[in-house]
Amino acid sequence: MAAAAIRSAVHSVDPGQAISDVRTMEQWIGQALSGRRTPMTLLTIFGAVVLLLSAIGIYGVLAFSVALGIAVGAFLASLLTRYMKSLLFSVEPLDPAMFAAVTLLLFAVAGVACYLPARRAIRIDPVTVLRE
Repeated sequence: MAAAAIRSAVHSVDPGQAISDVRTMEQWIGQALSGRRTPMTLLTIFGAVVLLLSAIGIYGVLAFSVALGIAVGAFLASLLTRYMKSLLFSVEPLDPAMFAAVTLLLFAVAGVACYLPARRAIRIDPVTVLRE
């Protein structure tokens, strides 16, 4: 649409002037930057894949460690509660409700322990950290 208007405007001023390859400025800039966009797109995709693989690896290591820790902790807790039976009042040594409550409390403490430093880290400007 704009190309026809441009051609007619130029033709009205100089009928002998040849007009070809009429594009918008955005199209010209897009064509000029196309050689840079492809490598940057590939780098972005590779960076995202690396981030995903890193997250999966860290999750795997932590999940394995946590699973071992839960198993060892539950085993030791069941052993130690038998020795502490004389100190427990109105609670059975292997009370499942108490074990569940303590587990939920520890999950809440771990969540707060992760949340507070993460919230503080979010407030820091990444450019400032990278410069240091």
